[in-house]
Amino acid sequence: MKRKTAAITVLTIVSTGILTALPAFAEGSWSGSMTSVTTGFESRRWSDMDSDTAATTIKLYNCRNYLGSGTNVNAYLELFKDRFGPDPSVGTKTFTNCGTSAGSTQSWGRGTQDDYYFVFQGSNSGNASFSSSVTVKY
Repeated sequence: MKRKTAAITVLTIVSTGILTALPAFAEGSWSGSMTSVTTGFESRRWSDMDSDTAATTIKLYNCRNYLGSGTNVNAYLELFKDRFGPDPSVGTKTFTNCGTSAGSTQSWGRGTQDDYYFVFQGSNSGNASFSSSVTVKY
């Protein structure tokens, strides 16, 4: 009887350790691209149901502007909540050196339950044509 109880106790401790060691996964994500966009381009909308504690992050990689490629390409994105009437800004972030496959990732922290989108606010080459791969996690 003592042996069975000890085995159950050890199994419970090991199971609990495994469950608490699991990473927190984002509620949702999507990937896409921006091709030859200029300042003011709006992304698709997504719904964050706030069912987890994950932050809203956006990664830009393989960025290109009219000057061509290179690690020194910077881009500026502003995140908005999609509401009826004026859409409140969550803030603008700078994606530095996003011209590589490693890219640049920025976080806006944990969002509230809402619909979101981002607006391309330009790059270090001004209002010229810009292209990039994009991954959004929320």
